[in-house]
Amino acid sequence: MAYIVTDLVRQQARKLFAPGEADLVISELETTRIPLVDDGTAPERIHLAILYLADGDLREFDQTLNRGRMDFRDILVAAGLAEADWPAVLRSRGIEYV
Repeated sequence: MAYIVTDLVRQQARKLFAPGEADLVISELETTRIPLVDDGTAPERIHLAILYLADGDLREFDQTLNRGRMDFRDILVAAGLAEADWPAVLRSRGIEYV
């Protein structure tokens, strides 16, 4: 299954990772199956949480993505994006989420 990686997620990946790494990160986000998100919708919030937790570190990205494959809810909690105020949290981090 392939996921849609939104423009916002692509922008954040390119902001946080080196140019060659950002393309790899985006590709991994597109192709890594996330259980419970199998309806083809874009898991933008999950992707943003993974990027936030990885903070530009490719090894941390891989570990966080693997944790997300087990249960994405843990990733959302760790990134502070599990509650209803998650758009405001993103904005407080300088991410223009509409």
